[in-house]
Amino acid sequence: MQTYAQLNDDGIVIGESCLSGPVVSERLVQITAADGSYLGKRWNGSAFVAVAATAGPVMSKYVFRQLLTDQQKLVWDNYDLLKTALGLTDQQYMMMRSFRADFEAAEELNLEEPLLINGLNAVASWGLQLDGQDVFTSADVARILAGQAP
Repeated sequence: MQTYAQLNDDGIVIGESCLSGPVVSERLVQITAADGSYLGKRWNGSAFVAVAATAGPVMSKYVFRQLLTDQQKLVWDNYDLLKTALGLTDQQYMMMRSFRADFEAAEELNLEEPLLINGLNAVASWGLQLDGQDVFTSADVARILAGQAP
């Protein structure tokens, strides 16, 4: 089993994957574990480095939650109970736990914060469905980051 960090165009880790064998790709960098600890960090060609927070629109967690659909709130609040129904892998489940822990620890949220952006994009990339409906898509991410309610 090979474990990789998945990079976006800016070299920021947007996902972590466990693959059955080695893969050569400029968007994948081999890592020691898929535990969520690489998410939001930038690959500088030799190491993963923290990305400085940007100054942008800051909001309370309550206001951020109003940008989610009812179904997204249901999944966010109950991902642990819905693990099987959502088809979450163990890796995705651990990443979701990490996202939730960061969310709970935050006093405010910044829609331009790379960790938030990458976390939302990672969840959207999983293709989660509940009762046959997409839960979280890239269009949802764009809407949320634009500060638009559903």
